Amino acid sequence: MKRLLLITLLLVPGLVGAVDGAPLDSGSQAVSVTSSGDFLTLHNAYHSGNATRVDLLAPRINDPLLEPYAMYYRLTSNLEQADDNEIRQFLARPGNTPLVDDLRGQWLKLLGKGGRWNDFLQEFPRLVNSDDELTCYALRARYQENAHQALEYSRRLW
Repeated sequence: MKRLLLITLLLVPGLVGAVDGAPLDSGSQAVSVTSSGDFLTLHNAYHSGNATRVDLLAPRINDPLLEPYAMYYRLTSNLEQADDNEIRQFLARPGNTPLVDDLRGQWLKLLGKGGRWNDFLQEFPRLVNSDDELTCYALRARYQENAHQALEYSRRLW
């Protein structure tokens, strides 16, 4: 993920430069984002865990190359409270980019933890990069649907 951001920063002309927007403070509701350099402010807010600042900055990033990162930052900074429809919209973007797949994996873990098996089973087949935790949730979801089939599948994994 960091490598992808670094490549984007190097390839997008004018991305690294002076920030000519108004400074952010914790009480500010109107944040002026007038240069793509403000993406760096958004990036830093995300990585420092400042979800409020991310929510203020992300919608103002209009650059088509940076907008997916801004949306990813906004959705993942507070995934537990994110709107399912917004998540689905992001996941429906053309091409299964690493950002889309990473958000899908994080959301699937949240769905599994919450026992939302129908939503989980609907989204899981689209996942490119799974891990052990997601495999376990997938088995549990399949078990809810058809216990015998889930046990047969789990035997193959064993």
